[in-house]
Amino acid sequence: MSSIQDTVAVHLGPASNPRPMSQERRDHQRDVDALSRMAAPEVDSRSVSAEDLQAAAAQLKQVVEASSGNRLNFDIFEETQQLYVKVRDVGSGEVIKTIPAEELLHLRKRIGDIVGLVLDEQA
Repeated sequence: MSSIQDTVAVHLGPASNPRPMSQERRDHQRDVDALSRMAAPEVDSRSVSAEDLQAAAAQLKQVVEASSGNRLNFDIFEETQQLYVKVRDVGSGEVIKTIPAEELLHLRKRIGDIVGLVLDEQA
């Protein structure tokens, strides 16, 4: 075992085999992963029209709602103008997940504020 593996084993304990996931859980995880990739896409120099974005969001919403029984709400985080998605349980209306996480949306805003302050001080 390498020294890195020894260190990890000391801090995290011995590796264990995770429980196998059910097909339903794998499907759900696949949907969540797909949403994560859509909510935080790689930077692309091409622009996307608002109509194309709305059509893609509607199609994704339809597929996820039909397959998982959850409702998707697409919205813009006003402070950073970043797209985010809330996954809600249809029955209770409870928010199951926010993609990207709400903490990350606020963190991005705070980092932008700090960078702005540093640049103002340097000017």
